[in-house]
Amino acid sequence: MSFYSECGDLYSAHQLFDEMPHKNVVTWTSMISSYVQHGSFQLALGLFKKMIVSNEMPNHYTLSVVVRACTVVGYVDLGVQIHGLIVCVGLERDEFAGSSFLDFNFKVMGDLDSAFRVFDGLYRIDVFTWNVMISGLAQDGDTSEVLRMLSEMQVVDGLNPNDSTIVGLLKCCYILKEVEQVHGLALKTGFKNDIAVGSSLMDSYGKVGSIDLGQKILGSLELNNNTSCFVWSSIISSHARNGCGKEAITLFRDMCRQGMRPNQHAPSSALKACADVRDLSTGVQVQQSQMIKNGFRSDCFVGSVLISLYADAGKICKAEKLFRRIDDKDIVAWNAMITCCAQVEEGSAATCISFFQELCRTTTLEPNGATLFTLLKSCQSISDLVVGIQIHAMISKLSLGCVTRMGNAVINMYSRFGAVDDAYKAFNDIVSKDEVSWSSVIRNYQQNGFALDALRLCKVMMADGMVLTNFSPSIMCCGLRRTCSY
Repeated sequence: MSFYSECGDLYSAHQLFDEMPHKNVVTWTSMISSYVQHGSFQLALGLFKKMIVSNEMPNHYTLSVVVRACTVVGYVDLGVQIHGLIVCVGLERDEFAGSSFLDFNFKVMGDLDSAFRVFDGLYRIDVFTWNVMISGLAQDGDTSEVLRMLSEMQVVDGLNPNDSTIVGLLKCCYILKEVEQVHGLALKTGFKNDIAVGSSLMDSYGKVGSIDLGQKILGSLELNNNTSCFVWSSIISSHARNGCGKEAITLFRDMCRQGMRPNQHAPSSALKACADVRDLSTGVQVQQSQMIKNGFRSDCFVGSVLISLYADAGKICKAEKLFRRIDDKDIVAWNAMITCCAQVEEGSAATCISFFQELCRTTTLEPNGATLFTLLKSCQSISDLVVGIQIHAMISKLSLGCVTRMGNAVINMYSRFGAVDDAYKAFNDIVSKDEVSWSSVIRNYQQNGFALDALRLCKVMMADGMVLTNFSPSIMCCGLRRTCSY
């Protein structure tokens, strides 16, 4: 069974698994782990449920694998249930199960307090566990806490940072100086020629706009057939992220000419570059020559990028056709498809709601803020007001109305329909009001004939310490003209 799995033949592996008259925890775990390693997360979780039904008790490794699957696909409820099982069987302090749930807390729950409780409760904390903690805090943007954890790892536990530690540290680098400091640590600890570190450094230099420094690192790495693709993907992604779309496409073509088989990240970056420069024909070539050829036709990560490319070109039918082919759709793929439909001028709300209802019927995925934000943008005609009110109710239920960007979207939606009072209520729900918040609600009053109310809000805005925008004076002048005419 392990042999079939290593060869990528999961069908034969599962067939052999089914024929086994006696299965133990090792048998179940091996098959579940095989599915996870090959990206078939839903099949892995389905098999885990069958394992529980068969009264086979999972061990610490089984639980760590299924928690990892829940983390990747974002299954909140199932992940919490598995954590309850971990506690019931007394494995909450185990380094394998505990580390996996630590990662789940960061990536899915976004709960730092729970992550710290899990971390502090572990019996043994190795470098891997420290790296999960550092990487999670880095992704949350807590630079000071990351540095504290790094110091504690070295001083208290006497552990030296490894390549994964450095990769984690780079996630919280937002300016050139920070990237250079971590680069210096990599040189000091002897990881200057490490492929993972080098690729992350190239990616980080690209994020801060220093593509040239990233390319210098490329020349210092010792590449082989197994690592070249990974490094090329990083440099292509760096160019695509920094608005160098044509250069990214050229690099991708050079990579293919050298006979390298790209992973899913390289074509997705190339497709993003095609979207940025609005080059649909090259995007289709990438899809046909690389995605289908190399087995990424149904890959969710790559498919989501291509859906966005088709959306920008107005090819809604082709986008949906591709969407239907994606296996194990995640929330990003659903959001990409809904966003694609929202770009249609007429009837977009009905189409978006249809996909939204289909998403809700999956029972495994939950709509997030990005989903609701897109649905609001699709409400364009007066007949969509009822839909917009329902979406606003969902936003309020999820306590997202206080978020500035979401609240602004609600205000704009009501403003399109002249719903002054509803727009103002949404405005009041926003905790941190920005220039867009104030300008939107003031413009709504002004455009619907409430000039005095618009002026009153301008006065409140200035008293609140907000600086007048380019738009605000025009509102005030318009309001003054109308007031004088009275």
